[in-house]
Amino acid sequence: DSKGAGFDISAALVFRCELSNADVASIYKYLISKYSVPTVKGAKVDESGQKVILNVKGTLDKTPSVGGFAVYGADGYVAVDSVTTQGNEIVLTLEKPLEWKEEAYISYEGDGISAFYDMVIDTTTAKEPAKFVEAEVSSDGGKVLIKIENEVLKPLNTQDFSVVSDGTQISVT
Repeated sequence: DSKGAGFDISAALVFRCELSNADVASIYKYLISKYSVPTVKGAKVDESGQKVILNVKGTLDKTPSVGGFAVYGADGYVAVDSVTTQGNEIVLTLEKPLEWKEEAYISYEGDGISAFYDMVIDTTTAKEPAKFVEAEVSSDGGKVLIKIENEVLKPLNTQDFSVVSDGTQISVT
């Protein structure tokens, strides 16, 4: 008896429809695009090291909040000044640049994208810093010519150099 258990099972309806594989795939794609949260697939810095670029899978409907990001470099926490989106990328501008080949990580917890923790930031995309090759003293002994590889990324000052000759510190002007 359908009424014996305290409810009427005859009221249950079952729908059956036949869909092609293409229909099922189309419905699946729609549901995933409408209801899935974008996920970050990778992080790298730009040439300056001042911007972190996050590659996102999915559609970005809004810009994630600055406060949701935590960036850590070799010297600890690095503040995020701003966040923008460009297509399928999120671009973070940092308070100070990350250096070439510096060990760096990023985490996010907030709205707009899936949370992630301690993702490695590829810093090999930053400009390689200048490297000392050799130094040569002029024939009169009054100048030192320094040869470097790569571009000098920041202005150099006399305080950046130290010259020692026969154990004696010589001032640089």
